[in-house]
Amino acid sequence: MLDLSLIGKKYSPVIFTVTDQRLKFFSKATAQTDPIYFDHENAVKQGYKGIVCPPTLLIVVGMEHASPYQYIEDLDIKIERILHAEQEFSYEEMVFEGDTLTMETEIIDMYDKKDGLLQFCVLESRFINQNSTHVGTLKYTVVVR
Repeated sequence: MLDLSLIGKKYSPVIFTVTDQRLKFFSKATAQTDPIYFDHENAVKQGYKGIVCPPTLLIVVGMEHASPYQYIEDLDIKIERILHAEQEFSYEEMVFEGDTLTMETEIIDMYDKKDGLLQFCVLESRFINQNSTHVGTLKYTVVVR
């Protein structure tokens, strides 16, 4: 059974600089075709302040953490028992090349289904930019079987 006392546990922040190189690489990897994800001049012509962050780039920020899967150790479970169940992105503001994001992650819920055969852990990461503006939230759920 998951340790419910971990609800509310916060992890050390991650600071991530959104470079044009990272945006271009991620955009190519996720098959973006709109030039606003690759070309600074094109993005500016379309009214943006620079290359636009693709919608799911925020998932990559967590990989910059010294121990990106610390929560798995904290849950005291073997990685082969974990499945990715769900992820949800919500944006408050757009993210652009040159932005510096601070990601703060917390375990916000745990519950089970099927009389405990499936246990769920919900984590939430909030992203604040260099202007102290909340730009987005990533909520993701893992299931332990």
